[in-house]
Amino acid sequence: MEEKIKFAVFIDFDNIEIGVKSTLGREFDVSLVLEALKERGEVVTKFAYGNWKMAGRHSEKMAAHAVHMIQRDPSPRGDKNGGDINLAMDALEMAFTRDFINAFCIVGGDSDFMSLVEKLKQYNKAVYIVGGRGFTSTILQKNCREFISYENLIGANDEAPAVAPESIRRPRGARGGRTPSRAPGRAPRGGRVPAKALAAHAPEGAAETAVAAPQHAPSHGRHEDSLELSNVMPLLSRTLKVLSDREHEPLLGLVKSTMIQLDSTFTERDYGVSSFLDFAEKLAHAGLVHIERHGGNYTLSLPEGDHQAAPSSTTDSREDHAINVLREVLLEAAQRGRREFHIHGLKQFLSKLRPGFDERKFGFKQFSALLNLAHDKGLVSIAPDERGAMRVRTMVEAGPPAATPAMETAAESAAPQAAETTAAGDTGAPETSEAMPASEETAPAVEGDAPAPKRRRKAASSSDKPKRAAKPRAPRKKKPAAE
Repeated sequence: MEEKIKFAVFIDFDNIEIGVKSTLGREFDVSLVLEALKERGEVVTKFAYGNWKMAGRHSEKMAAHAVHMIQRDPSPRGDKNGGDINLAMDALEMAFTRDFINAFCIVGGDSDFMSLVEKLKQYNKAVYIVGGRGFTSTILQKNCREFISYENLIGANDEAPAVAPESIRRPRGARGGRTPSRAPGRAPRGGRVPAKALAAHAPEGAAETAVAAPQHAPSHGRHEDSLELSNVMPLLSRTLKVLSDREHEPLLGLVKSTMIQLDSTFTERDYGVSSFLDFAEKLAHAGLVHIERHGGNYTLSLPEGDHQAAPSSTTDSREDHAINVLREVLLEAAQRGRREFHIHGLKQFLSKLRPGFDERKFGFKQFSALLNLAHDKGLVSIAPDERGAMRVRTMVEAGPPAATPAMETAAESAAPQAAETTAAGDTGAPETSEAMPASEETAPAVEGDAPAPKRRRKAASSSDKPKRAAKPRAPRKKKPAAE
């Protein structure tokens, strides 16, 4: 029987709160994280580290979910890593003293936790990371048991808000100078607008549209942000080969766990579905796999003629290709004198120079995920400005512009002319400026004559300086003669 997972959750609140707000424009919701962990095991204890005096309503949400809040008081000189050190010490202490806790979940994106992750793995503890693809270190994402993307947690629980039609807006001037407390059709506090209420107050001809709209809503999150299925095929092919070598039947659950074992960043939600069965059916509908049902179980297999053995570096080569394109664009921007961008501005600049570039073709769900990898590779630095908006500064040095074919042709044609000019100069008379008097070249060195040139040079140099006009002196007053 498989051992049940029991979690200890450690939240770096300052890091995750700033990351979610700056990259996703959202407020951090701890309930999304806890619900995602409950799907994988039992949450035993929860700790959060931050300056709760400045957290506002977040402390109330933490208390509502029984999260132990550890206060971090910054020192006058700053306390950048104070919370990280406390979190690491408490996690190691729990690993030593609580043997029944077999999994640790770190909520944050700081690469400084990499040492803690490796130490916990050495003590036979499973480590899960919850963060954002746009701000969590890629080193953390690829070196844990499973990386849970906060973007996917939002997509799985996000609902489109009900918007009242234009005709039922609150009137500007109501009778008696008062406005109604709630406009007809407006959603009550904590609820949504019923479809009948919207239809009753909508303009004529729009009632059927308002009622029928939810029937066409997508059931699997945001499909426009989903990755192409071709991105997952190398990983899936490798997974099926591993299971075949181990003589295991490729059941859906075993296939998913093996894919996560090979790539901790994998999740079927990146491809616009909410379950692995829907993901398999989507692959089968595209003709990429075959699904067979045996009793209550499903098995996966590749179509005949496809090679199961896929190179393990395929994913890395796609990422490297995207990084190379970004490096070329950053270099060209540096040559033009542009070294800082907002994230959206950099994406527009890249699209202008490389039309048709789409980060999703290379396995990045968002452009910020590509920039996060570039940050880890030292190509850019990402930091918020005074308004809190994320700014990207290129770290690529601006070299000489690349040689074009026209420049190479001009250089080749100029080479013979330069050679002819040099030959003609060698046969001609020496320049007068380089010729020296024969008396100075042949004059022997005589003892005692060395200081003379120095005095002559000093005199010559002093004579070159303009002389100052002498100031007129006042006449001296004669002292009166003593009587």
